[in-house]
Amino acid sequence: MTTPYTFYVCGFNAHGQLDHQLKPHDLKSFVRWLPHHDHQYPQHIQAFWSTTAISEDRGIKLQGFQNSGDRAVELRASYDAVTPRRVIPFGDVSGVKGALDTTGDLYRLSNYQQGDVSSSWEFVVHKFEAGDFMGRHPTIRNVAIAENEQVCVISDHSQTVEDEEKRPELANGSDVVYLFSHWDALLSGSPCLATHRLDVPISILGATSNTFIILTESWAVYSFGDARYTALLGRTPTAERPAAKPYAITDLDGIPVRKISCGKWMVAAITKDDDLYVWGSGKPGTKGGLENVGDGDGMVRPVDLEDVADVAVGDEHIVVVTKGGDVWVHGSNEYGQLGLGHEVKDTNSKWVKLVKGVFDGGDVDSVEAGPLNTFVKVSPH
Repeated sequence: MTTPYTFYVCGFNAHGQLDHQLKPHDLKSFVRWLPHHDHQYPQHIQAFWSTTAISEDRGIKLQGFQNSGDRAVELRASYDAVTPRRVIPFGDVSGVKGALDTTGDLYRLSNYQQGDVSSSWEFVVHKFEAGDFMGRHPTIRNVAIAENEQVCVISDHSQTVEDEEKRPELANGSDVVYLFSHWDALLSGSPCLATHRLDVPISILGATSNTFIILTESWAVYSFGDARYTALLGRTPTAERPAAKPYAITDLDGIPVRKISCGKWMVAAITKDDDLYVWGSGKPGTKGGLENVGDGDGMVRPVDLEDVADVAVGDEHIVVVTKGGDVWVHGSNEYGQLGLGHEVKDTNSKWVKLVKGVFDGGDVDSVEAGPLNTFVKVSPH
């Protein structure tokens, strides 16, 4: 039987999030990620610091370490977290927090323990109380968690009459943006820190260390977040357009964007014309990484790569796939996240093109990045 595709992975593996048998050794070069024993092929992969979440047709598998309460619980195998509908997981540096399905239901991840090993993981639908803040706005479209623990929630649920009377500025618009101080504040139904409404539907929501990035269905990019780190906003805050509220990034005005990818310190955007733009920088105080891709001044800059098909940004690295199937990498390779082997610490502030033979002659379709990992999806040639 011909496999429809496979994944090649590299990078941080101290907790077995890529390969449990090779733990704690990092994967410094790309290796083929074999299908699971039940022949389920991943539909979506999302990597966190110590956990990899693999979405399949029947549920989600977790690999690596997952925080559970006040300690981390080791996953010695891939556990099914079966849900009644297809869901996409989300989380933060501590691991998977929950998932969101296509109907707007929010799931939280729960587990039952036997000693130090998790015996069962389950995504449970979270029910907000009718009187809680989110209980009045139950249809959730997007969730993202920044590294400063703030949680952004996008809902398209209509405001109640009571809310419209209290906040008339929210009465008209398409999507509502809610900001919570942390994950537990959202689950407990606590009032949010801020509420904003955009006049266009939102398609993608991403998070950096302290900023949220929004891509609308009309191809525009908005940003909001901590005013102390304006480089990640991609715009200069003013009294009329403060950092704390979502406003369009003016450097991208008139440039339709089809995809965004958010790392800890950098954001990348691909336009409908397949051009690549970035803003932000590498990790503050470091050299040899991403500092010359984005200069850290908040300016949006084009990248001199043509016909960009896909992009993924990690904590200190960025990976680009072109429509011709070339893979370009830039940034830190300290944990092997660029797949450049043991001797290369970083790309010395240059773009490096990977040899196509790395992927056994297959056609590269797309790329995903975790904080310190890279996943390349490859179809048979």
